[in-house]
Amino acid sequence: MAFPYLEAVLGFMIFMYFFETYLDIRQHAALKLTNLPKPLEGVISQEKFERARAYSIDKSCFHFIHEAVTILMDTAILCFGILPWFWKVSGNLVAYLGLDAENEIMHTLSFLAGVMIWSQIIDLPFSLYSTFVIEARHGFNKQTIWLFFRDMFKGICLSILLGPPIVAAIIFIVQKGGPYLAIYLWAFMFALSLVMMTLYPILIAPLFNKFTPLPDGELREKIEKLATSLKFPLKKLFVVDGSTRSSHSNAYMYGFFNNKRIVLYDTLIQQCTNEEEVVAVIAHELGHWKLNHTMYSFIAVQILTFLQFGGYTLVRNSKDLFESFGFDTQPILIGLIIFQHTVIPLQHLVNFGLNLVSRTFEFQADAFAKKLGYAKALCAGLIKLQEENLSAMNTDPWYSAYHYSHPPLVERLAAIEEPDNKAEISSLPLPRRRPSRGVRDIRCDGRSPSDGGSKSENAVLRLAWYGSELLGVAASVFRPSPSAAPSEELRADGLGFATGRAEVAGAIKEDFARSYFVTGNLTLEAYEDDCEFADPAGSFRGLRRFKRNCTNFGSLLEKSSMKLTKWEDFEDKSIGHWRFSCIMSFPWRPILSATGYTEYYFDAQSGRVIHVVLCRHVEHWNVPKMALFKQIFRPSRWVWEKR
Repeated sequence: MAFPYLEAVLGFMIFMYFFETYLDIRQHAALKLTNLPKPLEGVISQEKFERARAYSIDKSCFHFIHEAVTILMDTAILCFGILPWFWKVSGNLVAYLGLDAENEIMHTLSFLAGVMIWSQIIDLPFSLYSTFVIEARHGFNKQTIWLFFRDMFKGICLSILLGPPIVAAIIFIVQKGGPYLAIYLWAFMFALSLVMMTLYPILIAPLFNKFTPLPDGELREKIEKLATSLKFPLKKLFVVDGSTRSSHSNAYMYGFFNNKRIVLYDTLIQQCTNEEEVVAVIAHELGHWKLNHTMYSFIAVQILTFLQFGGYTLVRNSKDLFESFGFDTQPILIGLIIFQHTVIPLQHLVNFGLNLVSRTFEFQADAFAKKLGYAKALCAGLIKLQEENLSAMNTDPWYSAYHYSHPPLVERLAAIEEPDNKAEISSLPLPRRRPSRGVRDIRCDGRSPSDGGSKSENAVLRLAWYGSELLGVAASVFRPSPSAAPSEELRADGLGFATGRAEVAGAIKEDFARSYFVTGNLTLEAYEDDCEFADPAGSFRGLRRFKRNCTNFGSLLEKSSMKLTKWEDFEDKSIGHWRFSCIMSFPWRPILSATGYTEYYFDAQSGRVIHVVLCRHVEHWNVPKMALFKQIFRPSRWVWEKR
């Protein structure tokens, strides 16, 4: 029986709609609160608070309607087979125009043209209401109806100009990519992103806004002095006429290598009358550059893009997948669209993780500006921007944790005003607690060994790690699960299993002999169900999850070797030293090789691991943190010899 892909996608879409609506309801209730958060009392004026409250409530009500219409339309499109019907209609249109309907590129472009027209028609009422009713009602909209439609026309023209060659290139790559498809697709998108990042500010952005050099004066001198002190290669400093469309304010920077540019919205300069506040905002943005946040984010996006294309290659020839959505053929673009629908659960998790990383980066950039001496000016600037943009003052913690890529103002102000020595106080060891009676043989509660590295690098490593885990879960859906050999069966009950420390250590050694890191065959009774595992890339809790990840990882290997080279016993822990190497079953056959050791902390009296924060079950790799990632992308000698 074929897997019900369509029903699964519909079910998750509806589930996520109700879940996010629940969060929206919580946020709507928070927006209706008539009192400012205590930290903002006396900081934000009551008049500004009432205006921000009214603006946020209007946007919230509009959001409820927009999301309800969206889920109804998306559900109808999937349930009534609109996609396969529209694909056939677009093919008939190509034939009617006297073109080759068998040409997949022409067929796809016809399909996308219809989708673009449909999207513009559906989105237009919402865009008009949002711009000329809500934004205008609260004093933000500055554009005329003529300017609105002119911008829309320019956007359509750009889509017509840039879309066809990009779509044609993707289809051509999929048709000719063969076993290296994922690499070729990722390389194309990587090159395209670099080209667009270069051309957008030079050719595309000026079509919509006017960029003028920041006039000479004290503000320009302060910004240039700050950039010079940080060795930021500032080449140009622009002011953009954002006020022609909206009163919202912003600032950003762009450019490669030694050709950096900073852009200030004219509304930012108007709202922050104190030049130190503007400079503090720029110091925050330069903090992102100095701490390599932009580079780490770019690398993370590239890793996720590669993983997505890798996942697509696993399902692009799945006949059941296409038939589930009503297609009797397997068009390339449709395959990409369907795949995006099937990985929606993973995308929600990834977006949540990216938001967590983004909020961490924002705190770090604020701390960077604080170290430069802009703490008071940055606080004043953030408050001014919050007031002038009428941002929500009261936020629901669940809603902000799920949706916000930037921390709420209250949290940012508290972090900036926090004494520098507080971090030292929080890092002191916690007092030990005795384990509960329900603790089984190994119970771990650890921190990743990456804690010792930079927060930015660790964030990227964790993001790549979780992305790889999600790809393994997705791949396991399409991979038949082999039945384990009788000799490799895991013990499912605890009958007859000794719980002394020597017995537990012996079980771990036997697990090493079975190469449990790549087979998932380990002694379950030796571990607590909610055991936490950690390595240089991240940590998680759950024995079953660890077993599943090991099994998924092993399925990606052609050959592997894992040996326990040394075992050491100490008063409160044991250390197992190991050597590992493998050949991955990617087209370029990368070879991974590393040595390391794993720590197991035990209760000296019972042989069980103590359940406290300082007790860890941690893998340590005797290689630089990013070295394994480089090994993954390095073709093996076998590939070059074959070529």
